[in-house]
Amino acid sequence: MQTGTICLILAENDKQVYEFLKSEPKINDEQYFVSWQDREDDEEVVESEWNDKYEATKVENIKDYLIRIKGSMNDQNQEYNDLYYGLTVVGWELLKEDVKTDYSELIELGQMFKLNP
Repeated sequence: MQTGTICLILAENDKQVYEFLKSEPKINDEQYFVSWQDREDDEEVVESEWNDKYEATKVENIKDYLIRIKGSMNDQNQEYNDLYYGLTVVGWELLKEDVKTDYSELIELGQMFKLNP
């Protein structure tokens, strides 16, 4: 089991981070599989809010949901069953805003990816 910061991503928004992770990147010679593309292709939707009677009051497509909660790691509705092959959950958080052109602070912290819009 591996937990912790795997890499830093310099991106303009959460959608760019989502798209990068959806591409199942190879980071530090290890491939990360998230199956987000399959879930999008299946047009999966998520009930993300409920009323007092446990009736769904908000339904989102999987892409918008994962972008809003910043990855599957932050999914309170994640079901942990059938884990014979394991489960990869990833997420992200904002570390620093308004990074201009000096990436030295970020580079010192580990492997970094710069995503272009």
